[in-house]
Amino acid sequence: MPVKAKAQGSFDEKVLEDADLEQRLERREEAKAEKGAVSKTYRDLDESVKGDILKMGYEEPTNLRCGRFVIEVKPVESRSVSFETKPRTKVNIKAPEED
Repeated sequence: MPVKAKAQGSFDEKVLEDADLEQRLERREEAKAEKGAVSKTYRDLDESVKGDILKMGYEEPTNLRCGRFVIEVKPVESRSVSFETKPRTKVNIKAPEED
């Protein structure tokens, strides 16, 4: 059986021998890929329809209906946004690139 080398993430990397966790990580990675494809499709369609609605040139503010959809077009004033975060522990999970 050929040995497949795995990239070492860091010098002090520890190996977890947990088949259940590994299986759930694989399912997570698959779901992440599916979610990414769906999210991109949604973002593209959202940008397209909103752009087309704005090109129609209705006076703002206005309310429109298209089939079962109610569309509200209104101006939004600029604003300054500032916030603070609480300390936390961050867990990053990434799959190494496949060769």
